[in-house]
Amino acid sequence: MKRSVASLVQLNRSHLQSMFIVFGFIAVMAISMVFSISNIADQLKEFYDKQSILNEFETRLIRQSNTNDAISVKQEDYQISSMSAPRAAADLQKWINEAFRAYGGTVLSAEVLTPEPRKNSSRISLSMDFMIDEAALQSALHAIETNRPAIYIDELTLKPTSIADGGNAITKLQGNILVSVVWSSPSP
Repeated sequence: MKRSVASLVQLNRSHLQSMFIVFGFIAVMAISMVFSISNIADQLKEFYDKQSILNEFETRLIRQSNTNDAISVKQEDYQISSMSAPRAAADLQKWINEAFRAYGGTVLSAEVLTPEPRKNSSRISLSMDFMIDEAALQSALHAIETNRPAIYIDELTLKPTSIADGGNAITKLQGNILVSVVWSSPSP
């Protein structure tokens, strides 16, 4: 009889230890999820803040194009005023090439798309295939995003690609970016 009581106490102790381990694991996972959700929430808030600023900027641009009201940005900040649409397309291609090459990227091909006419301007788009390191992509996109006149990133497609480099496989990103600028012919 004494052995069976002792074995029950031992069983209960190991059972309690297992339960503590499981509860400890659940607690660690819950804390990890809270921090992950918090990080995602911060990133989402930052995205919505930027989207709000862009929406406000677009509203101001539309108002400016429809009236003669002055706004606090210069025309050069949001549109390019080259002498011709082909020159504006060449400038756009040059800026994007420079942004990727400055951070070690390789431009594989580029194509200027047919301009989209608007009331007093056109939207000139460029589709470009490239290859770049993952870490450098963020810097290249930041260079494009902060360029003046404003360059809009309309679409970005990425695919990881392994490249042999002296016996080592290096992973790079191969992708396509579709960017555009607003062009208006200079006033006479």
